[in-house]
Amino acid sequence: MNKYKIILFTVVLLLSGCQKLLEPVSDDHRTSQSIYNDAPFAEGVLMNAYTRLPNNGYSFSDVATDNAVTNDKFSSLRNIATGQWSALNNPLSQWANSYTAIMYINKFLAESDSVVWSYTSEVANKLFRDRNVGEAYGLRAIFMFYLLQAHAGYGSNGQLLGVPIINTYLEPGANFMLPRNTFDECVQQIYSDLSEAEKYLPLDYADAEIPSQLPAAYKNVSVEEYNRVFGDISRQRVSGRIIRAMRAKVALLAASPAYNSDGTSSKWETAANFAATVLNGIGGIS
Repeated sequence: MNKYKIILFTVVLLLSGCQKLLEPVSDDHRTSQSIYNDAPFAEGVLMNAYTRLPNNGYSFSDVATDNAVTNDKFSSLRNIATGQWSALNNPLSQWANSYTAIMYINKFLAESDSVVWSYTSEVANKLFRDRNVGEAYGLRAIFMFYLLQAHAGYGSNGQLLGVPIINTYLEPGANFMLPRNTFDECVQQIYSDLSEAEKYLPLDYADAEIPSQLPAAYKNVSVEEYNRVFGDISRQRVSGRIIRAMRAKVALLAASPAYNSDGTSSKWETAANFAATVLNGIGGIS
């Protein structure tokens, strides 16, 4: 009897040990909860959208026009010209790429206020938050522009349609079968996001030398702290000047014959005025 008790006791010990043995070891994967106390990781959510900008890589798109011809028989752009362009084979599609970027941006905007952007300074914490939020709104507008450029058009009823406007983060199990908004609604959404971005972003990123060079919104901030966030180190990010240029580009798209079939002159006037703002910002036309 004692022998059986010893065997039973040994089996119990082995089984209890196996439970820990079979538990997976932490693989150190980051979760969304990691963003709150890790500013670089949180910024990575925004950077993911930057990496999806269509002009980020090399694309010889002239071969899709009369400007050039390609010898590559497997070129996706050549396939367009040979009748292989369809909904299932669209090398110009921006649907998946841009909406993925917008989802990252929406997630970032939803969580940005809860992130500790700087442990060393409350002022720097606010400055980083402002810059990142401004960039996020600007990027969302830019990706909406690319969606309109690639996918807007007239519906079967003759209505000029845009794409679904999604301004909140959708969980994986959410309903993504959303109806298209009108083209004009999408344009107004872009303008709204661009205006929101302008509230936070400088016209250009550049080091200030004296307090009088700081924007009015940051007149009580030290030059050192301002330069830490909005100085030369941040060049190539979305800036106020880029926002102005995108506004002019969107207005020109809306005024073009493809989306302005009745030739409304006010749309051309709007595009001209926005373009003038960009040109006047660099000294005008000499």
